[in-house]
Amino acid sequence: MKSAKIDALIEKVFSEIAKHTKVAIAFSGGVDSSVVAMIAKKACQKAVAVTSDSQLLAKEELDNAKKMACEIGINHIIIKEDKLAN
Repeated sequence: MKSAKIDALIEKVFSEIAKHTKVAIAFSGGVDSSVVAMIAKKACQKAVAVTSDSQLLAKEELDNAKKMACEIGINHIIIKEDKLAN
């Protein structure tokens, strides 16, 4: 059973996102970013999930982010980075 506080928080996040025509969500595929991505997908016509892929990100984590974005149905952009360069 969801609490009234959680319902109010979800509605507040939805309302804030709905104010925008486009949103980008920093997306790891974990619980927090997945919940925000689900809300964004419903609240905004042009919502995208963005994941940074580098040597510091385990392959399993990237695979999970891809899977979660697919399950949510949100466009997923993966940005390749070389965080160890320089």
